Amino acid sequence: MAQTEIQDQAQFPWRTVVYIEATFPDGQVFTGSGVMVGPNDVLTASHVLYNSSRGGAATTVTVTPAFDPSPLETPYGTLFASSIRYFTDFDPDGDGFIFDGDLGPALAGSELDVALIDLGTPVGDLTGWMGLDPDFVSGVVNVTGFPTVYGYNLMNDSGPALDSAIDWVTYFSGIEVHSGDSGGPVWYSSNGTPYVVGVVSTSGWAADIAGTYSAILGWMNDNDGLIANANRSVAGGAGNDSIRTGYGTDEILGGAGDDLLDAGAGNDTLTGGAGTDTLDGGGGLDFAVFTGSRAQYAVVQTAAGWTVQDTVDARDGVDTLQAVERLRFSDLTLALDTAGNAGNAYALWNAAWNRAPSLTEIGRWIAPFDEGRSMVEVAQEFIASYAPGISNEDVVRVLYTNVAGRPPGSLEMDFYRGILDRGETTQAGLFVFAAQTDLNQADYTELIAGGIGYTPWVT
Repeated sequence: MAQTEIQDQAQFPWRTVVYIEATFPDGQVFTGSGVMVGPNDVLTASHVLYNSSRGGAATTVTVTPAFDPSPLETPYGTLFASSIRYFTDFDPDGDGFIFDGDLGPALAGSELDVALIDLGTPVGDLTGWMGLDPDFVSGVVNVTGFPTVYGYNLMNDSGPALDSAIDWVTYFSGIEVHSGDSGGPVWYSSNGTPYVVGVVSTSGWAADIAGTYSAILGWMNDNDGLIANANRSVAGGAGNDSIRTGYGTDEILGGAGDDLLDAGAGNDTLTGGAGTDTLDGGGGLDFAVFTGSRAQYAVVQTAAGWTVQDTVDARDGVDTLQAVERLRFSDLTLALDTAGNAGNAYALWNAAWNRAPSLTEIGRWIAPFDEGRSMVEVAQEFIASYAPGISNEDVVRVLYTNVAGRPPGSLEMDFYRGILDRGETTQAGLFVFAAQTDLNQADYTELIAGGIGYTPWVT
């Protein structure tokens, strides 16, 4: 067959294929291709990144997903490699000719022509990435890359491929390959998901990823720390996905299937979608998002966390939640952190008003806690909002009456007002003390056991 130009390179899966420029110690710049196989993982060929006749490993490597040279378009930008991982003995004599193997159990030649580029940015969250299939034996494959002969445009060809019975190489037949295609993916699609089976090494064969599969996975795991603090946006597919992020403020969408979403630290938003999903918010303030209104879900506390079951068929399914503080429904948000920010806001409200708040009212006072303010700071703002300039006597009267259920006697009034008058505490300090008493909290503990509904405050 013959290569054809890909016109919609910004569409999946074409946008996962990247254009590579590698600058070597002697100043020469060479180009190649690669493919995203993880959020910050670019799979390519070792000979794209290492050339003994040019001084060894490339000193600078850039990666451009969905590259279009004419007119120039780089929708995801050009990224510099944070580090590169490669084999050096794919071409022991450095003559530029790479053999397809050693006809034995050891790895040599193209079997070792595999490399990984580590990125400090999770651009794969935007482009998506291809899966890896080390079990491929034979079938029709695509070979995709940026050949120089076609002006570095993204080109694709397809044809039959067969794994060697002896060496870890994949031979392809009738597929057009040129300089610049090196490192590009040899891949196929199954049920809409692309899988890489090899990396272009020469014009006639590819490195079979099965031969170095353990090394590739090890490299991919090793570079996760580069994006541990990145803010990520990740979406799963139609299958059963396992998605784990790090310390950033992340958005994770499971999609269909039975998914495991682990957001790590940070303030994260998780959407399980259809299926039976497990959502672990990790550290920080985390939200789980649901399609319908609160009344359409059964929310039950368990020993490990919470379960949320959609009563509407074929929609959100059943989610098991761990370390998730908030549930976002279409009509309100339910705060499960009754011993945390939301509970502190409710304690202040009850001590001040001795009545259940509206969704908007409690949302107003959950907001400053979520912003990181202390309970005393929120209490000061509360007083300034509702009773600026209130006297010490009136503060004692309001708090005592609401918490104890009766006005303070003269002894109680003298005691608490004296503390304020002498400066032993502030009005806000007394407010917090009253809010945290068992007597105040006993008034509403049962009421908020299933969570505190609120409308998020918008300033």
